[in-house]
Amino acid sequence: MGVEVEKVTGGKLDILVNNAGILTRGALADVSPEHIYTIFNTNVFGLMAVVSSVLPLLIATKGTIVNISSASSVTPFPFKGPYAMTKAALNSYGRTLAIELSPFDVRVLTCPTGLYKAMAGRMN
Repeated sequence: MGVEVEKVTGGKLDILVNNAGILTRGALADVSPEHIYTIFNTNVFGLMAVVSSVLPLLIATKGTIVNISSASSVTPFPFKGPYAMTKAALNSYGRTLAIELSPFDVRVLTCPTGLYKAMAGRMN
């Protein structure tokens, strides 16, 4: 992926925004380990692979990585456990990556987004 990004951007990348997320509903006791692995594969491991593939470009430009997380990572919602677990892992990954990349002047931001109270009542 890094090679393709390098071709498209002329070898420069200033910012990477990671906004992957599979959300499923169900009790944790009813969700298979295989399904949880699938969710982690997209929400965490896929994101990590993208970061790894373009990291040399971000280091070269002293760029920024923005990870879109979720408020459910710190305040889990019932029946959305696997999603909350992946977003909690993303928070930890982002904090650790920020420390490790600080000597290269690469910023890492993790944004735990959520719903506004007015919108929450309209969700199905």
